[in-house]
Amino acid sequence: EYDERVKPHKEKAILSKNLALLKGDLKLPVDETKLRIKEKDEGTLLKIFKEMEFSSFLKDLTFQKPTNLVVQELMDKKMLVQKNEFSFYFDEQEGLLLATDEETIQRIPIDQKNLIKEILGNNKFLKIGFDIKAQLHKLARYAIDLSPPIYDLMVGAWLLDSNRKQYTFNDLLIRHLGIAAKEPRPIDRSFYSYAIYKKIGPEITARNLDPILKDLEMPLLYELAAMERRGVKIDVKFFKHLNQELKEELNLIERDIHQLAKIDFNINSPKQLSYVLFEKLKLPTKRRTKTGHSTDYSTLQELKAAHPIVPKIIRHRELSKLIFTYLEPMLELCDPKTQRIYTSFNQTGTATGRLSCSRPNLQNIPMRGELGKRIRKGFIAEDGYLLISADYSQIELRILAHITGDERLKEAFAQGEDIHTKTACAILNLKPDEVTEEHRRIAKAVNYGLIYGLSDYGLASGLGIPIEQAQAFIEEYLGSYPKVAEWREKIIAQAKADGYVKTILGRIRPLPELFSPNRAVNEGAKRAAINTPIQGSAADIIKKAMVLLANSLKEEGFLGGMLIQIHKELVFEIEETKGKRATDLIRAVMSEPLKLDVPLAVSIGVGKNWAEAH
Repeated sequence: EYDERVKPHKEKAILSKNLALLKGDLKLPVDETKLRIKEKDEGTLLKIFKEMEFSSFLKDLTFQKPTNLVVQELMDKKMLVQKNEFSFYFDEQEGLLLATDEETIQRIPIDQKNLIKEILGNNKFLKIGFDIKAQLHKLARYAIDLSPPIYDLMVGAWLLDSNRKQYTFNDLLIRHLGIAAKEPRPIDRSFYSYAIYKKIGPEITARNLDPILKDLEMPLLYELAAMERRGVKIDVKFFKHLNQELKEELNLIERDIHQLAKIDFNINSPKQLSYVLFEKLKLPTKRRTKTGHSTDYSTLQELKAAHPIVPKIIRHRELSKLIFTYLEPMLELCDPKTQRIYTSFNQTGTATGRLSCSRPNLQNIPMRGELGKRIRKGFIAEDGYLLISADYSQIELRILAHITGDERLKEAFAQGEDIHTKTACAILNLKPDEVTEEHRRIAKAVNYGLIYGLSDYGLASGLGIPIEQAQAFIEEYLGSYPKVAEWREKIIAQAKADGYVKTILGRIRPLPELFSPNRAVNEGAKRAAINTPIQGSAADIIKKAMVLLANSLKEEGFLGGMLIQIHKELVFEIEETKGKRATDLIRAVMSEPLKLDVPLAVSIGVGKNWAEAH
């Protein structure tokens, strides 16, 4: 049987063999010496690698050390008086390294701690650095404060182009100075930081990004460092029990899946799962990938009613991700002494301006439904303290009303109407008392779908309705809120003219994909042009609120502070006896960090755990 299947491909097999053979007797009219490997010309390679954006190759080039660098021991701050700015890098072996120009490094040994404190604590100097949040943590171990003003080059580079995947020091060296970079020394970090600042500083000023960098992102950086040091307490026993319970459910579901399939297989293998679903069980195929039938989430959702195995596979995936991506890593990362987890907040992790976090990523842990409530229950306050959760209600829809100026939307928010009910009435031709929860669900999908630039196909898929009905909903919506329709067209045209879009505070996001000949890429950029001014402005507002709250809580003498930020929600840990004062302050500050044409609504809860507070 095997031979019969191979015979028709005999010629191809022989050809493949011949193509793979090395010919040893071939004579070439080439001088053998010219074929020998020569010393690489790193200058030429640097130019080629930069032009072709071969980032990984760039990092392999030899680091170019400064040839004219002079290192001086700084024993008196008077040597800095003529300068009002310097770049710095604090290293536990080298001490504090300062650059005040592109030729000289001033070094303060680690044993001169008082001088280091005096210089970094002087608010007359602009202190320029890279990833200053990491430097703050290092300085904190030596009880050294870093006073503002500060200028973080990583954040500055991100503000100039928020679409890049990473913002490492080496990337900035390559991009802004044309220097090939293997891991630089502490002295190089200080020296080249000043040179990078001289390059990107004028660009940031030219694009009017100084206010958002200096007045928003730099003050926020201090608070994020404080939040990382505070951490959040978890009920370890509770999470261990929940983890075990979910593992037992996972094992039962796995057994059920194997019984329904009448075969043991690796459920986590897309190839094996595809075979079971589409070849063994003969389920209808929805879409194909390069390697076979798709088994992604959207495909499984469409197949839920086709066979009882499919809902179990979906649940299996949900539980696997929750257990192995969130619960177990969270328990591993928990400090055994403090029973707290110390997540890392990333200012440069998204293109829209939102914060992201890692180790653990609290933003992706499921927080909705019954399981979400149970997970929140495991985040607890210290004895004598309370958790306070403050959540912006429909902030993105309120921003939409503000930036479009649509009178019907503005009126609805000004009068405290339920916006989803209002939209349901508009698109379904209903009276308010006729609107059901199902109608609100549809209206909510339309309201938020249009913010994210959702197409009629996307809306139809999300709601499980015919595409014609989705088209009708969108047309009715845009007819009911005409300035939203007008703004959508204008913002795409403006983005094409400028090459970027802006948030309320002036944050920019370049959108070169608007000029892509690839239709899918181009459509994605149009969606980003619609979404970024809204989602990015929401990020600006909550960041502004965080900065104002950090200052207000400190001024009022509250112990504890902000612990977690998840998109539009802030979680605080405050002394139990001051809960009422704190909630009043938080509500007042969050309700008006910026002046909008519509009110910002904030829902606040208090409890001993996050579930009670939420």
